[in-house]
Amino acid sequence: MNVEKTQKKTETPNITRMIIRALKGNKFERMELIKSPHKLVRQAVLLNQKITEDEIQTVTGLKTIETDVLVKISEKIDWLKSYKTRYNLP
Repeated sequence: MNVEKTQKKTETPNITRMIIRALKGNKFERMELIKSPHKLVRQAVLLNQKITEDEIQTVTGLKTIETDVLVKISEKIDWLKSYKTRYNLP
């Protein structure tokens, strides 16, 4: 029983670790974590200082992205300078 619980703990990612990865991760990690079911993780990705306008354009082009991410993107004036980003927003 204890072995099974330990394996489940190591298999499921800790939300705190996911937030840290979202804040400090590379492009691949950010693109994976922006699709996370956890709202805090998704918003941490947008707070990452390394995120580029190209990544924002890609995120706004995704059809399965949550609305809270799109709202957060629309609040940043710097990201709205790109026509493609504005066009992809609903």
